[in-house]
Amino acid sequence: MGLTKKRLYGNVEVLPVKGAYVSNPAGRRAIIMDGAEPCNVEEFACRHFRSLGYNAVIVENSPIHVLFGVYMSPVIQDAADPRSQIVGFGDRHLFDAGMPGKIVWIRLPDDFGKPGYGVRRAEAIKKHLSAVICEPRELQ
Repeated sequence: MGLTKKRLYGNVEVLPVKGAYVSNPAGRRAIIMDGAEPCNVEEFACRHFRSLGYNAVIVENSPIHVLFGVYMSPVIQDAADPRSQIVGFGDRHLFDAGMPGKIVWIRLPDDFGKPGYGVRRAEAIKKHLSAVICEPRELQ
């Protein structure tokens, strides 16, 4: 594992780590040689940070989704939002398996997930986060 010079992109520090990619005819995922052992990209990154003394776990996006849902649901599901509407969705895992499932009904604005939502709701988001986080400068 070779570490090259740290770089900054805005306020984000990037640690480029060099690895030797190897052919993976059995799958579409990239495989990297870690010493004499092949592994996927996520495991390669975890091993690198573990070697520096950090704890590293592959979790995909689930923790981010949970934190976002917990902290932002009062703003997203705000009944006072004029673009709010009741929508339903099914359990993706049941649907993917071809099984019927119960519909979950929630309040969502019709522009949620679109580029203009954050701009339109900026004041409500700022007010909500200011109440949740004691130091507004931390939001920057």
